[in-house]
Amino acid sequence: MDLSRAFREIVDNINCFIMIMDDCMNIVYANPAALKLPGWNIRSLKAAPGEALFKFVLPDIDIQELRMAAYNNQKPFIFKTGSKLLRKAGDHSNVNITVLPIYSKNVLKFIGVLTQEQVQNKAAAIDKTTSFQSDKKTVGLQNSNSMEHLRYLSFHDGLTGLYNRAYFEEELLRLDRGRRFPYSIILGDLNCLKLVNDVFGHMEGDRFLCAMSKVLKSSCRKEDIVVRWGGDEFAIILPVAGEKTAEQICRRIKKFCQADWNTPVKLSIALGTATKNDKQQEVSQLFKDAEDRMYHEKFSESHIMRNAVIESLRYTLLQRGIETKEQTELLKSLSHILGEAAGLRENDLERLELLSELHDIGAITIPDTILFKTEKLLGNEMEIIKKHPETGYRIAGFSPEFYVVADAILTHHERYDGTGYPQGLSGDKIPYISRIFSVVDAYTAMLSPRAFRKAFAYEEVLVELEKNSGSQFDPEIIKLLINLSKDL
Repeated sequence: MDLSRAFREIVDNINCFIMIMDDCMNIVYANPAALKLPGWNIRSLKAAPGEALFKFVLPDIDIQELRMAAYNNQKPFIFKTGSKLLRKAGDHSNVNITVLPIYSKNVLKFIGVLTQEQVQNKAAAIDKTTSFQSDKKTVGLQNSNSMEHLRYLSFHDGLTGLYNRAYFEEELLRLDRGRRFPYSIILGDLNCLKLVNDVFGHMEGDRFLCAMSKVLKSSCRKEDIVVRWGGDEFAIILPVAGEKTAEQICRRIKKFCQADWNTPVKLSIALGTATKNDKQQEVSQLFKDAEDRMYHEKFSESHIMRNAVIESLRYTLLQRGIETKEQTELLKSLSHILGEAAGLRENDLERLELLSELHDIGAITIPDTILFKTEKLLGNEMEIIKKHPETGYRIAGFSPEFYVVADAILTHHERYDGTGYPQGLSGDKIPYISRIFSVVDAYTAMLSPRAFRKAFAYEEVLVELEKNSGSQFDPEIIKLLINLSKDL
């Protein structure tokens, strides 16, 4: 086990402010969580000369006294101080600081951990003073709560609350040194996390991860160790468990994924198991076997899973009333007729029909308050509407079967004169099937009633299309539609 790498992963990912300071209390490293604290400017503190920590936090403590205590003891110690976190607004928030002096090649450094403290009595928070104590033997070792908190942070994932990779590796080695066989491991790779992050945002991605962590915890026994390995990967250690037990738990996980977890797409995870039956088996091979089985399942089920995700998003579109099934069928039918008249080949006709089904799939991320608004849209609301082709492009790119229409989804709101969105393409730079579809889409939209207007009369539709020929629409395609309109 690479302890330095494992330690860095822990420090970078836990939801707690950790810093490393030199012996003058200048901050030489701060983890990413530092950026989330109010009033904290990491660049200015790194650049600040001397006592940088104490320009940010205001403890009642003498730096020289702290340094002398560390040098005199010549061994690590911990102290806790109740202090006030300075905010940009000028007020203060109570925090706890735990400082651990460390020696590396006789050079003194300090590790500091800041945690927010919930204080019921505001006056008590203001009056709280430093509990820095020293004697000849040690300095402040009595604070067991800080030690427990540090230990918790060291072995848990900050987002899901599950154990982390460092704990998994430690427990697996401990279990392997024992004599209680068999034991099993399960490795899992959460499906669709990138799609959720890219389409719905990282906050939804975090909720997605937390929902899967609940599935895993609910599916396992009390003695099992459930771990967030990192990113979209999970791991489970099953003490005193053979292959059958591991398979039962895998089936339980799959079943629990089918429940309604209020996630943007259905939870699903690829799983792989491996069992160690005796001391002779190598742990590295056990891990490789589980990983190989996990990736085999992910590959073999990827086609079904991707299509199921797209289908679930399409179903959500229908449920929200963004487009009815009848409207979609009409779009498909008219697109096919106009595509044939334009001389499209069979594979392009199929793409055009698929575009009719998926063109507005990106609208799934638009709030109902904007999507179904009857009054005029405000500027920022229109900007949200204009993002849906890009969102649809990313969704279509998720599946090879639908990627063939990704570019057409992206460009179906471009205008022939270059004033459309999102890229401002014009003329022949807009894919031909997008130009065909935009005409059919406008034709059917005007014939259908909307929340903010009545349906257009048939003659009015033709007048509007001709009026926008050469500006919004390709003139040649408009001519084709008008010639065909008598038969439509």
